[in-house]
Amino acid sequence: MPNLFRVVAVLACVLSSIPQVQASDEDIIFKPLASGPPKLMVLIPGGKVPNVNYTNTALAIQKATEMSLWIVVPAVFERLCIIQCSGKGACLVLHQAVEGAIAKAVKAGFPLVDKSRDVFIGGHSLGGTCGNYLMQGYPGVYAGLVIMGSYVDSKGPGSLVNYTAPVILIGAELDGGLAKPVNMALWWMQFEEVLVSKGRDTAIRNKSVVILPSIDHSDFCPGYAVPGDLPSELDSATALNTYIGPTVAAFLHLHSGMPTSVQQKAIAKLTNAIAQTRTLMTPIVRAFDLEVDGGIGIIEGGASSPWCITAQHRIGGLSATDDANLFIKNKYTNSSTGEGGFEHTRVGYKVSGSQLLLNTSGHNAYERDVEDTATTNAAKEIGCKLVSSGRIEQQLNVTAVTKGVTCGDVNKYAVEKMKDLLQSQVPKTLQRYETKGRGFCWKPDFSPPGDIGPLFIAETLELKENATCLSVASLTISTTISSKIFPGVHYCKLLSPAKVMDWIYTVSMKTPETTSNSYLLSSETTHKGINVH
Repeated sequence: MPNLFRVVAVLACVLSSIPQVQASDEDIIFKPLASGPPKLMVLIPGGKVPNVNYTNTALAIQKATEMSLWIVVPAVFERLCIIQCSGKGACLVLHQAVEGAIAKAVKAGFPLVDKSRDVFIGGHSLGGTCGNYLMQGYPGVYAGLVIMGSYVDSKGPGSLVNYTAPVILIGAELDGGLAKPVNMALWWMQFEEVLVSKGRDTAIRNKSVVILPSIDHSDFCPGYAVPGDLPSELDSATALNTYIGPTVAAFLHLHSGMPTSVQQKAIAKLTNAIAQTRTLMTPIVRAFDLEVDGGIGIIEGGASSPWCITAQHRIGGLSATDDANLFIKNKYTNSSTGEGGFEHTRVGYKVSGSQLLLNTSGHNAYERDVEDTATTNAAKEIGCKLVSSGRIEQQLNVTAVTKGVTCGDVNKYAVEKMKDLLQSQVPKTLQRYETKGRGFCWKPDFSPPGDIGPLFIAETLELKENATCLSVASLTISTTISSKIFPGVHYCKLLSPAKVMDWIYTVSMKTPETTSNSYLLSSETTHKGINVH
């Protein structure tokens, strides 16, 4: 990955001869529509979005509040705030721009007393990333953070669990980019953690994660069609006035000294939104739980791979009676190669009475990125080293009822299982996919040359999108019990159930072109060019 700060510096030099903002952009001040406690929100626009496209968003938020809310949408350099704020330690220029916007609001009549109580930072998409950096770079300066279509850090002091300022993450069910539901599940799981550790009131007031139904990423900036987004299922007025405005207002009401009755309504509003979010996110979380047990795969790995255990049962092909005699242990390795890595694990088996104990191993590949810019938090593949059906038949002295089960068959089962889960939890999501989404195409398993183990480690599950489907082919090593090399094993690179959910929830409804060129939220804009959102 290119050094972020070096790239930002180069961009700043290249763009230094260009006017600081687009000719049509200037700070936009929205004076309050109601009386009550005076508060101000500075709403940082998304990448390449003219700040005028937040006019209706600002008005919807103001209409939903019961206080004297001022909103300023600042103009940012080249409509890319990340150039002014590339990290929490490099946010001086954006901080100056925000302070300038606040000063303009004060000059226009906002009665500022204490920024740490009176001024909130808001941000959409890339603006949310900049807002996150700003809040961390200037702790205690502002009252709270409203992020729409974006997120805070995935781990460390800037994660949702450890965030020191009140924050709300507001996502969209039909977000076509990095803040899609499968990615937001990571922060949803952190919210659930806070709910358990700190209690309901603290979690809702200070760490809420809400996915608004039926809206898309562009609904936060009406009039600007974000590249790569999915179409909203709501008209703009409904999206803004029924969902976005009231959700933001509820958060602000909880941190603005409002009467108890108003705060109770705000808690009720967010509680209802969180309940809807839980319904939407539960199938995704369950899919992630199948990747690793005892951790979060993309962040910290885990102790075992539940999906490898499921795959071993499927590969065995036994009757239900015989399968009950399999006891499968799985060891998850966080690294692919090196000491203790997946490359050096081996399968094992031991008969104990009528039971067969199997030792298997697993390792998942992720798009790891310290800047939280992976296109998906789901595993790219789940690697499993399993025992062959032939070895199981031999050791238990039984005959498999389903012969020749392949890694590809396990992939098909992953799709069937996720569809069943969706049908029972969120049938609307499944119906949307089956109506509008592209399906899956299955290609035969393929093997590395010579069934060489290191090549199995080095090569990957094949995933290729086309106009009609996601084509899937598993890498495998499958040997007989008489093989001279790794006898009686069945290795698979498998499709992750969470990847299936990612495809069903959003990605399948995009065209291949917009999938491969999805707009980006965070500092990856400096890695892959600036013609993105």
